[in-house]
Amino acid sequence: MDYINKQREFAGCNVIERCDDGISGRYFDTRPQFTEMIELAKKGKINCIIVKDCSRFGRDYVELGDYLEQLFPFLGVRFIAINDHYDSDKTEGGLDIAFKNLVYDIYSRDLSKKVRASRKQMAAQGKYIAGQTLYGYRKKKKNKHQLEIDPEAAAVVREIFDMRIAGVGLTEIARNLNDRGIKCPSVYKTEKGEASNHTENAENMCWTASGVLQLLSNEIYTGAVVALKSTFDKVTGKLKVKPKEEWSKVEGMHEAIVSKEVFQKAQEMITPQKAPSETRKQHYICGCCGRGLN
Repeated sequence: MDYINKQREFAGCNVIERCDDGISGRYFDTRPQFTEMIELAKKGKINCIIVKDCSRFGRDYVELGDYLEQLFPFLGVRFIAINDHYDSDKTEGGLDIAFKNLVYDIYSRDLSKKVRASRKQMAAQGKYIAGQTLYGYRKKKKNKHQLEIDPEAAAVVREIFDMRIAGVGLTEIARNLNDRGIKCPSVYKTEKGEASNHTENAENMCWTASGVLQLLSNEIYTGAVVALKSTFDKVTGKLKVKPKEEWSKVEGMHEAIVSKEVFQKAQEMITPQKAPSETRKQHYICGCCGRGLN
């Protein structure tokens, strides 16, 4: 903004800011704010894109070159990278900007390897490395890699295990919690000011059978730290779940909400899910919360 305010040519221009915080710049199509910005450019609603440097726009050398050398010239969009001293209206990319983009790409790949190695080491030590806390726990103030019990939510977790062991079905458990006005994990964490995967339409969220099943299947409630359950697919750039034998599990790292015996009894009462049918099914989506309906 300081750069824009100092340029007379931008006086009176409508400035739109887009930022995908916490998402790797190596992937383009998985960044919602980025894709929205490109769509606006394609519709002619943006004629200039300004970034701190090219690494803020993207860190894939080949795809970044396609944007700078093909798409933006075709759309008539001006591109400015402030710290790289690049302005598509005044300078040509040339070897200088191409070399910088290559360095950004290599740096990103090297950094990604170091982060994965660090996470693997921390998981082996039993440290909690997830960004969000599990329902029933909260992070300790003095050590964010260790969990402590949240008494209010933990009481609900114990009740869910007790109901399942008593033979109550998953749907019945969810209906019981909803009828009693007990907030589901997303709503509970949102109201507590904690990070949640479902911040939109949080007020319409409720307990579901699948949510109860996920809770009953999580070994963290026995005091173990289970990590590295998923990995990035190099082809799609999306997360995929790894086989259970490849998960990292360290027991006795925090106070258990339920005993191992109770957890095992609950697992024995969970029937294995059927293989998906080969025939296509019609899917219905709830108009309020956006969840799939059975």
